[in-house]
Amino acid sequence: MKKWRAFLIYFILGSSLYGLIEIAYRNRTHWSMLIVGGIALYAIYVISNDFPEKSIYFKCFISSAVITVLELFTGILVNIVFKMGVWDYHNMPFNVLGQICPLFSALWFLISIPANALVSCIKTYTEK
Repeated sequence: MKKWRAFLIYFILGSSLYGLIEIAYRNRTHWSMLIVGGIALYAIYVISNDFPEKSIYFKCFISSAVITVLELFTGILVNIVFKMGVWDYHNMPFNVLGQICPLFSALWFLISIPANALVSCIKTYTEK
């Protein structure tokens, strides 16, 4: 699949799913989270391609780390620099600048399991 086409497919799907997860969990989302979601699912696609022989646990660990870093940088930009107040994890244990915390990194690991399965399924049908 051409890179731009893959990016569009995974970006649009990731944006939609990430937004829906946020709405289900917090009853709202923010446009910045749609961008993070799109980049995150595309990153999971890249990880899947770069490490095809690695275990699902390895892929989910890397995916969770990537999503956590995306959330940190997005949080610094939208919450600290632009003071948009999209989220605040200051009350969570072991948070970093109130933008990320271990609990949500663990949740990203769990969400990466079906995300990796989704990527694998899409690749099966689009890369024939």
